[in-house]
Parts: sequence; C-alpha cells; structure tokens
Amino acid sequence: CALYQAFEQLKKKLAAEGLFERHQRPLPLFPKRVAVVTSPSGAVIQDIITTVARRYPILQLTLFPAIVQGDQAADSIVKQLNRIKTMSGFDAVIIGRGGGSIEDLWPFNEEKVARALAEMPMPIVSSVGHETDTTIADFVADRRAATPTAAAEIVTPVTLVDALNRISEDQVRLVNAMHNRLKNAATRLQRSAQSVVLTQPDRLYDQYVQRVDQLRQRLQQSINSQLRENKHRLAMATAQLDGRQLLVKVANLQRQQVDDRRRLDRAMIALVTAKHQAVANAALGLDHLSPLKILGRGFAFVTDDAGKMLKTTADYQVDAAIHIHVADGQIGARVTTKEKKHG
Repeated sequence: CALYQAFEQLKKKLAAEGLFERHQRPLPLFPKRVAVVTSPSGAVIQDIITTVARRYPILQLTLFPAIVQGDQAADSIVKQLNRIKTMSGFDAVIIGRGGGSIEDLWPFNEEKVARALAEMPMPIVSSVGHETDTTIADFVADRRAATPTAAAEIVTPVTLVDALNRISEDQVRLVNAMHNRLKNAATRLQRSAQSVVLTQPDRLYDQYVQRVDQLRQRLQQSINSQLRENKHRLAMATAQLDGRQLLVKVANLQRQQVDDRRRLDRAMIALVTAKHQAVANAALGLDHLSPLKILGRGFAFVTDDAGKMLKTTADYQVDAAIHIHVADGQIGARVTTKEKKHG
C-alpha cells in the first residue's frame, strides 16, 4: 500500500543521510531522571511506572503527555521532545505507544519525529507497537524495546536491590582489604623492630670505624714520608749555604758575568754593523728608484697648469698649456695635436 511505500522511501532517505548509523549512546547504570513521551491514558505509562517501582523506585519518571495516534500526533510528539530538550537534566527518554495497525503507528514514521529524535542530547529508547512492529523511530533511537516493560528495564540496567547488594559486597571487600593492609603493615613493623638496625645499632658503625682506622694509618704514613723529604731538602740547603761553597759560587758567577759581557759586546757590534749595511743597501736601492735619477737618464714627465700629471692622450687637450719636467728644470709648451696609438 501507499503507507508501506512511503515508509520505505523515508527509510532509504534517512539512511542515506546517516541518521541510522550514529554510535549507540550508553545508558547510565544509576539514572536519576527519565522522561516518558506517550499517552497519559494508555497502558504504556502504567507498565513503565510498575516496572520502575519494582526495579528502581528511586528513579524519577516525568511524563510528557502526547497524542500518539491521528493527524495531530506527530506535532504533539515533536512538541514534547522539544520541551525535554529545553529542560535538560534527563538521563534518557522513553518514547512509545501500544500496538496497532500501520495507520495507528504512522506518527512514529513521520520525518519530523525522526529528526526531532536525532537532535535529542540524551539516549532514546523506542517502544512502539509490538515486537514485530518496526517504525522509523526504532531506527533513529539508541535502543529499541519490544514492550514498555522492556523499555523500563533497559533504562534501569541495575535494580536497586542489586545496587544495594553490590554496595554491601564492595563494603565487605573494602573492609577485608583494609584488614589485610593493616595486617601486612603490622608484620612489616614487627620485622623491622627485630632487625639488626634496631636491635644492634652499633653494628651499623663497624665498617665505618674500620674505614676511619685505615685512613688514620694512611695519614700517619703520609706525614712521616713528608717529614723525611723535608729533612733531606733542609740538609741539602744547609750544605749549599756553607761559607766556602758560597765563595766558590760567587767566583764562578763573576767569571760567567765577564764572559756574558764580552759576548754581549761582540753581538751588539755585529748587530750595529749589519744594520748600517742594511741601511746603506736600502739607500742605494732608493737612489736607483729616485725620479731624479730617471730624469737624469733623459726621461721627462708632463703636467698641466694645475700640476696634474698627464699620462694618456685622453689627459691632453688641444691648445692647452703644459709643462715638461726634465732633470734640471721645466719647459712650457702648448698642445697642437694629439694622436692615440692603435694596435
């Protein structure tokens, strides 16, 4: 029929968007508040209340009454889901209704309901219809329950009795663990009290006393050796300070001084002679390089009126005054022509 076709089309569309592939959010072990979106007059809310009262009576259930059948049902369900989202503080949401035909369950196949469920910040448990009935809400929800009773059991994974028993067992284990720790600590204390450190503390210092004796012996040996060395050096110094030895040393030093003076005089004379010869050679070299010597061999150089030396044809200007410098003076002249050598 048309409803089944519409169901398959919407299912395919939402699956393509990844709305059914979200990771299943875990439900808390000890929930405090759970919201229920269903009809206030149906058997669903009664089954949930009865199951919670039996399993976990401290859980606070809050009913958000909604129309679950007919044309206004989808908008009513979305409105209540939005109320839950704005109020926050809920650990989970149960949404559902009793069994019926596909027409009766159709509000839970509406796209607006599916998207509202997908936007809820807490886990959703869907309990729509009987076990064989499947709606879009079942695919979007984090968990699907076959019946309202099963939905209540899902949101209360641990019963209050189980929780109290677990606490009692943990308490027993904790007490036993503390007793064992205290027993072990007492055993360690007794063992420590009987140890050599506390019963015979003098034995702790035996090895240190022995070490001190060894160091004292080594120190005494070192002092004796140093004293013998100092006595030997004192004897040598005393022998060197003998008067006759001093006279011999003074005479030797005087002879050495005279010899050193002679060698120094000879070295100074040789050094001065070498320096004079070096200066004479340098002066002779400079004389050979002197411009006057070069001019004396017939060479000349030319300057302009400003005294600038003219070296190339580019420095000369036609009809400009020039000065030719020779060995015994200079000659004034004027440039008539200039020709640059090629090749």
